[in-house]
Amino acid sequence: QVSATIHKSSKDAAESFFENLRRRTYMTPTSYLELIKLFTELLGFKQGDLTTKLSRYKVGAQRLDETKAVVDKLKVDLTNMQPVIEQGKKDTAELIVQVDKEEAIAKEKAMACEQDEKEASGAAAAANEIKTECQ
Repeated sequence: QVSATIHKSSKDAAESFFENLRRRTYMTPTSYLELIKLFTELLGFKQGDLTTKLSRYKVGAQRLDETKAVVDKLKVDLTNMQPVIEQGKKDTAELIVQVDKEEAIAKEKAMACEQDEKEASGAAAAANEIKTECQ
């Protein structure tokens, strides 16, 4: 059926060619066999191209399915880890409050140490004055 369609369309094209250019062309058995050979080569090329595209499509769909499975697993893991994350946030907030308190205490102690150091420096200076007077 395809062969008959090709033969009829080539005959119609030959008649159209004659009407337009007034040159007669004929469909000989050799030229017809060449046409069939060309058609089969083109058909083979297109089939190979379609096979390649289908293969790529199947691989792409497989990768999408694998990725979807991984994403679903990660969602479940994230949902399961949500209480642990919330507890970690609470612990971190408590630790920050504790660190702030200890930092305030450390600043107070540092200020007290500075005051003691100033007093000690003053006492040392006074002692050095007395020592120099005694000599």
